[in-house]
Amino acid sequence: MNTMTMSGAHARIVWGYHTAASVSAWSISASGALTATVSSVDTFKLGQHGLSLRVDRQHGHVWEWPIVQLSIAGDTVTGTVSLQE
Repeated sequence: MNTMTMSGAHARIVWGYHTAASVSAWSISASGALTATVSSVDTFKLGQHGLSLRVDRQHGHVWEWPIVQLSIAGDTVTGTVSLQE
């Protein structure tokens, strides 16, 4: 069985324009399963509705996926993102 995964070294979990968590490593599977290691967290903002995973790319480009479900344990975040916008 082939599976596709996207991953990176830096990202942010955002609530609107606010950073709810800085991410030092992340991966998203083809099914939308998210796993990330957080380096800093704003607990209030991370508890809000309307969170997204945002990856800043070169030349001002951004990848962003709405977060459907999220849980945090220690410095590990797991959840689901919506791959269809």
